[in-house]
Amino acid sequence: MAKVGISGWLLCAAVFLVAALAMSSVQFSKPNLVGADAYYHVRVSQVITEEGILNEFPYTQASVFLDNYADKQFLFHILLIPFLGEDLILGPKILTVLLTALLFALMAWILLRHGIPLPWLWTVLMLASGVMFLFRMSLTRPHLLAVPLAVLAAHLLLRRHVLGTFLVSLLFPLCYTAAHLLPGMALVYAAACVFKKEPFPWRLILAAFAGVLLGLLLHPHRFNIFTLWYLQNVQVLLNVWRIPDEVGMGNEFFSVPGRVILVDAFIPLLGALTVAFFFLLRGTRASLRTIFLFLLATAFLVLFLNVGRFVEYWVPFTILLLASGARDLMEGVDWQGWLQRGRILGPALCGLLSLLLFAKTARREVESQLEVETDRSLYYQSEATWIKNHVPAGEVVFTCNWDSFPYLFFFAPDQRYLVALDPTFMQAYDPDLFRVWYRIATGQEPDSADLVLSRFGSRWVFAEKREWIRPFIDRARRDPRFLLVYNGPDAAIFAVMPDALPATRAVLFSLLAGKMGV
Repeated sequence: MAKVGISGWLLCAAVFLVAALAMSSVQFSKPNLVGADAYYHVRVSQVITEEGILNEFPYTQASVFLDNYADKQFLFHILLIPFLGEDLILGPKILTVLLTALLFALMAWILLRHGIPLPWLWTVLMLASGVMFLFRMSLTRPHLLAVPLAVLAAHLLLRRHVLGTFLVSLLFPLCYTAAHLLPGMALVYAAACVFKKEPFPWRLILAAFAGVLLGLLLHPHRFNIFTLWYLQNVQVLLNVWRIPDEVGMGNEFFSVPGRVILVDAFIPLLGALTVAFFFLLRGTRASLRTIFLFLLATAFLVLFLNVGRFVEYWVPFTILLLASGARDLMEGVDWQGWLQRGRILGPALCGLLSLLLFAKTARREVESQLEVETDRSLYYQSEATWIKNHVPAGEVVFTCNWDSFPYLFFFAPDQRYLVALDPTFMQAYDPDLFRVWYRIATGQEPDSADLVLSRFGSRWVFAEKREWIRPFIDRARRDPRFLLVYNGPDAAIFAVMPDALPATRAVLFSLLAGKMGV
């Protein structure tokens, strides 16, 4: 392992600064948080500051979180607390930029430690690895911690650092739901060792498994975290194919079209093919490091092709693979002398120019992808504000969709809702209740009012103006037991009457409800 030195630390600092400036250009191009889930994470952190570590989550009334809550992003929520501020927006955006920049600086540090030339070049390539990657790294979500930890774990495995592997493995399940990832990486490293006929890393494998197990046992919700792990990593992925299309899963769980991948992820794909071509051309033997990174990058590529969210892992490990492969190919080449003869200035200027050109292009492209995600919150903000001002605290609001919860929780946290973050959490809580909810939300249930009151204990319905919820909205408008109390730009809010009311009594109820603050 090479020493970093003063010049190396200065390079890491420069990479951190450039990445922070580039990601700030994207992050602060919009005034709101990026993505829906960011609102959930920020509000959970704010609630922790008021109530301490949460042992229950009454904000959802038809979810496994109600009786078996587990904060699967515990450390991330704790890290968010110092950055909350008064508006709950600016600080989390700053933290997002800092954590993303930290990943870039960590990549540069690892490249320096492995003696890989032109570390700045590889970080520039990562910054130019596509809109999908930059968009994911602009989300205020726990992968901002998980990805750097996974990258650091790969470095520690290559160093055969048992204690470091154990400590990183211990931290991982405290901040991210995929606790199995680091033991899996240790097994992949073992496979690379077998291929290269290197000593089998028993101690590293034991350190990774022991660290993850201890991390799970140290988790404040240790009794529920194992159940949640199964739901999140098995049931959720299975439900991508099983849950009705109308209810839908998050877009991040679906495969990305091949055309989009070829265009958006062109640089890492081209780089991987180029390195592979030169390995075959020169007949160079790959190092243990390159084989390990190849196996990791390939595994994450397979995951990425099936589940789009894994782009956040695939890109960094592919960039490390390119750098390691290039280092192997340059064995016997006097690259240090080449750099010392004054040729570093040209590549550095080219890299700076490409970075400037990329920053302008990427900002425009990422802004277009952020448009839908960020502006949606402005619509839900008006509906949530109405709920905050008119629905009594603690009342249950029947929500016709699951992905509006982060916005409602953020803007109207005193009320209660049905399900948070994923429909799987309601399905696992009560499959029969899930079927009833689905029939009501899609307008297939003629006795919706009775069921909303009796099965869900709610006097309010929040109907998002989605195509598959329109039949319910149309049915509710014709049903005298539903009274439209707020027609917002992105959702309609209905009050549920105990009994069918004539039109005149409905008007009277509406007037009285407004005066009572209902």
